[in-house]
Amino acid sequence: MENTLLKYFDDYIENPDYRKIKQQGFGKSIKSWVSNGERYINVNKEIFKITNCKTFHDFLFYFFEYKFDKNWLKDPKNINHPLSIWYHIKNEFILGQQINQQGFYKTPCIGAVIALLRLSYNLYLLAHNVELQSRLINRLKRIDQFQGAYYETFVVSYLIYSGFYVAIENEKDGSIKHHDYIATAKETGIKYAIEVKMCSRKNVLGALQGNETFKTVGDNLYKALSKPTDKKRIIFIEMNTDNNNWYNEVSKILNQKEQSLTIKRKPAPKAYLFLTNINYHYHLNDIDYEVKNIFTGFKIDDFHKNFQNYKDILNFELKHIDCIELFANIQNFEIPSTFNGENPNIEFASNKVNGVINEFIKHKKNIGQKFTFEMYNFYYQCYKNLKKEKLLEFIDPKNWHPEINAFSQERLAKLYCRLSSFYRRF
Repeated sequence: MENTLLKYFDDYIENPDYRKIKQQGFGKSIKSWVSNGERYINVNKEIFKITNCKTFHDFLFYFFEYKFDKNWLKDPKNINHPLSIWYHIKNEFILGQQINQQGFYKTPCIGAVIALLRLSYNLYLLAHNVELQSRLINRLKRIDQFQGAYYETFVVSYLIYSGFYVAIENEKDGSIKHHDYIATAKETGIKYAIEVKMCSRKNVLGALQGNETFKTVGDNLYKALSKPTDKKRIIFIEMNTDNNNWYNEVSKILNQKEQSLTIKRKPAPKAYLFLTNINYHYHLNDIDYEVKNIFTGFKIDDFHKNFQNYKDILNFELKHIDCIELFANIQNFEIPSTFNGENPNIEFASNKVNGVINEFIKHKKNIGQKFTFEMYNFYYQCYKNLKKEKLLEFIDPKNWHPEINAFSQERLAKLYCRLSSFYRRF
């Protein structure tokens, strides 16, 4: 009965290939196996052997200790460092959990635990797909450089998860100003200059200076746009606030800067803007944190137009498709707890049959009341394997954009699902 239920669930409710992509993104998949009771995890060219590693979260806790060293984390000199604070709260939190018959526990993560897990996963993605430089670890250990380095790990993880090829610029060359990263879109081959900025708050994440306003958004924008480039620009700015209504004030600043900002007495160049707020660190001992992401364009007129018809929407999607897909992937981002894309609510349940039944019930309740990105995921699960010819017919029946014939089936499927879920009123 168990195998029959699991097969039905995989075939008709939650496709395992789709689920794995949602959990692990479009970079390199997790490479792991068990031999003689030991768990092995391959991270690029390094292989870890871990005893009693049942979940990917277990590995991430181990990887965090491996990269930052237990002795450093426990050293009284580092007691006020965010990494040490999170680590000690995490240890106490885990000690207070009750495990089920299978040796697992399920509980919402408090802010300190999710912050630690997320940082460790970010570093894993960087190590597995690009390169985890010792310089970055050293920056994270230095409290005066921590907040900037911390946010950089988020941005590079978003890019890797979304399938971009990420290159780190040679900062030893001081003859020119370097961007934080150069990211190349997998499908189009377009290169983007990536800038990463964070609003500093005094006494938050170890910062000695900063204030509670959002005026620094304009300053960060200026600094990011001041670096010369012949590439398209993507700027990430982290709000670093516990004020959940931050976008109202920030949008006013951006509107004003679009009209007035100059670089070397010339109008500022255009850029894609990703505004984020990840406030785990404001809720170290509770679960009231919020992650909010806004995607817009700075001096890109398309982002200020009202769509009048389907053709306008399709034109917008195709013109900015790399960054639209990046935003969709950021919204979908999650930290996997299983090694091969298994559904954790089934894989770690005391009784797998009951786990599957509970997932059936949850699925049935959710049908018809999905949020926008949940609808996108629902559509993608349904249409991810639709033939390319059919997708082209659905997306562009009047052949307005013959260039999309060169798109991969995967990109066309994602495009069709966005058009179906985000713009249903047309």
